[in-house]
Amino acid sequence: MVGPWRLALLLTFCSCQGIPPVFLEPGESKTLSVAENSNVTLTCRATGHPIPSYWWKKNGKRIPAYSSNGQLSLTNVSAQHKGEYQCMAENGDTHSVTAVAASQPITLDIYRHCKTWEKTNNSRFVRTEFHYLALECDCPPECMRFKIAWYRKEPALTKINISRFEGRLHIDKKGTLHFIYTTSSDGPSNGSTIYQCGVTTPNRLLLGRKYEVSIKKVTNPPSHPSRIKFQTVLPKFLLHQTAELECVFSGYPAPVTTWEYANRTSLPNNGKFELVPGSFGRRLRIRKLSIEDGRRYRCSGTNDITDEAHVDVRVTSKPIWVKPLTDITVPEGRVAHLVCKARSVRSEPRAESPIWYSNGNEINPASIGDRRFQFSKDRSVLTIVKVKRSVDGICFQCNVSNSAGYVFGNGCIQVTRGSGAPGTISKSTVLIAAACSASLVVLAVILTITIRKICKKTRKPEVPPRRSSTPVYTDIEYRNGTPPPPYDQIHLQCRPREVDMLHADGDDSRLYGRTQLGDIEPGTGVRNRPAVVSQGDMLLTPSEEEDDPPPYLSLI
Repeated sequence: MVGPWRLALLLTFCSCQGIPPVFLEPGESKTLSVAENSNVTLTCRATGHPIPSYWWKKNGKRIPAYSSNGQLSLTNVSAQHKGEYQCMAENGDTHSVTAVAASQPITLDIYRHCKTWEKTNNSRFVRTEFHYLALECDCPPECMRFKIAWYRKEPALTKINISRFEGRLHIDKKGTLHFIYTTSSDGPSNGSTIYQCGVTTPNRLLLGRKYEVSIKKVTNPPSHPSRIKFQTVLPKFLLHQTAELECVFSGYPAPVTTWEYANRTSLPNNGKFELVPGSFGRRLRIRKLSIEDGRRYRCSGTNDITDEAHVDVRVTSKPIWVKPLTDITVPEGRVAHLVCKARSVRSEPRAESPIWYSNGNEINPASIGDRRFQFSKDRSVLTIVKVKRSVDGICFQCNVSNSAGYVFGNGCIQVTRGSGAPGTISKSTVLIAAACSASLVVLAVILTITIRKICKKTRKPEVPPRRSSTPVYTDIEYRNGTPPPPYDQIHLQCRPREVDMLHADGDDSRLYGRTQLGDIEPGTGVRNRPAVVSQGDMLLTPSEEEDDPPPYLSLI
């Protein structure tokens, strides 16, 4: 438990020393996707003493606007608002040193509304029954964020329910409609059926180009061997993401699709690997990718003939922290070491050397004027020789990047008065020390008075001690022929006289003399017991047991 003096010392130290900003939000880098012409508010939040003020940077350049609450409001956003934003929090201490901390970056992505669909020329396909057919969707990029569906006119425009075709039709991740094999029901031979892909936006249905499909009917269905028609090509995923791999085989009968490792080892049945429901095995989902999942996979399509394809999965990651940049406390005059070490995963090239910043401004090791600043060979360690309280109580940042992204670190230096910093004491230092001491005394007095009042209110009244044992009385003598009770033991409750209560912690032998009943009411509490007691014509002698008698009899 923290005592009042320690608490007072802590609060006084905080008010006099100052605490650099520490960000609570955002806790990690993130990306926001915002529709064009809409409004968005970016939020950050930091602690520190004094209370920090905020400003923002976009793509490394300062935005000329202060924010009292850490919010940056953007209205009617367009492509020019796209970029990387960082919140900066700054405060100062009594030594006129300003510390500026930088938040994790927020990437703002602006997308256009899916309002129009510029259709290309119509196309016509004629196929023989039981052959393969693929119809590509010409969906514009801004509409790809919506789920693509396919429609056909029969004669009204009707959405195609893929599940009703028992795996004969498949829509891949790009929106292409695959006919694993065609039948006469897909389009009349003496005419055509129109197919269109489309997306449903919050406002309306948008449709793409028209495909006219005509199928020539055959009398004897031929057998068509399995052939790979579509597969995921050189996929790259981030560490811990969920990946989906896809293989589409044509053929009649419809091939059965299976997945395994390239060395023909079966995939483990541990919940990590899953065939996407409704895909008829054509789509494999891998949950929470690890580095070990970055390998070659084999997909096979089998009817009368088996065909195979390989999908090489690459798992990548932005640099992984080995030792992130953190806050440190250093006595004045000593050496400060700021460490910023990160590594790439084995599928990525080596991470680049860190880029360092001081209060948000980039540090160029080649042109730095202060010789007290020294970098290690790989620039992962920044050393400051003989830190000064008047200039070095600031914040530093570092950025380590590779081809998959980057990590950003922030750390502040708190410089304390140490034994390793001899020198004269300035007038301002004396005034600050006097103010801190006065604050400490006042705060300690207030806390002491408050604690005493609380203790006085919560103190419980003193209660006389009670005996917890119960004596059992045996060897009873009866006088004048009084008949005995129907049992051979009588439990009696005893209460000592008030004068004897003063000797409760001493020798109890004086309390065990012969006494007469009648001075107290039956059922009152007791502590000690007499050696021989009487009630009427009964003479009672206690036994050596320690049991309380029942409340119907009291002795004094």
